[in-house]
Amino acid sequence: MLNKLFLERTELKIETDDGDLNFVFPKDYNLTDPTIINGVEIKWSYKSVDEEPNEFDIEIHGLTNTTIAKIKLKNDVRLVAGYGADIGEVASGIITRKEVEKGTLKLKCREVPADFKKLVSAAYAPNTTASTIINDLATKCGFTVKQCELKNDKVYSIGESILGSGLYEIGQIVKDCDSQMTTKNDFIYIYHNEINTEKVIKLSYQSGLLEEPKPQNVEEISYKVEKKKESKSNKKGGKKSKKGSKKSSSKGGKKSGKPKGKSKSNKK
Repeated sequence: MLNKLFLERTELKIETDDGDLNFVFPKDYNLTDPTIINGVEIKWSYKSVDEEPNEFDIEIHGLTNTTIAKIKLKNDVRLVAGYGADIGEVASGIITRKEVEKGTLKLKCREVPADFKKLVSAAYAPNTTASTIINDLATKCGFTVKQCELKNDKVYSIGESILGSGLYEIGQIVKDCDSQMTTKNDFIYIYHNEINTEKVIKLSYQSGLLEEPKPQNVEEISYKVEKKKESKSNKKGGKKSKKGSKKSSSKGGKKSGKPKGKSKSNKK
């Protein structure tokens, strides 16, 4: 039997609308709690970047479709790993991308300080514009408005009172302005559908399309600025570049940026 001091261990907690999901790998035969998903293979990697919130990727093998369906974008995630008794938190954040490939659940997560459910209370004077309210509410929730292209920047002639979920209230104001909103991590992007058609490229074999876009079983918190960018990302399969240092759960991989005992691998 392997000495527990040399046994890699990973614990994962995902907070879903149906309750918390707790995972342990490798299987711990001393656990008797039936609510813990004990023994499913978990792989993870952590990437530290300079300016944006840090990212970490998680792969879970052997889950049922029912369990996979419970896990959704923006769910809170906590990753703990280490050896023997020397384990600790590697990262915590929210799910920003969910992909299912051949029975494997792949999650991309971000260490995001913003609170998607934070309640706010605010009052605004007469003749306050929608853009002013949006930026103020975003700040109160910990978000940053990276793009604010309102079709109509509505003026609230008698003022406005806000009491509720900050992100939800922002969404309602955006609707009042005949516009749309999406979030990417802790950034807010606001846009409308009236786009200059001269900037739009119609994808066809004549314009350089190599093959028809194929559907993917992928969910992601994303945004679109122009239709042509959205189309290009579909054509290329959403491939992303990587930057910054990376520490991986694979053996022999480099480790950096986290305290000792927290950035350990979890392969068998």
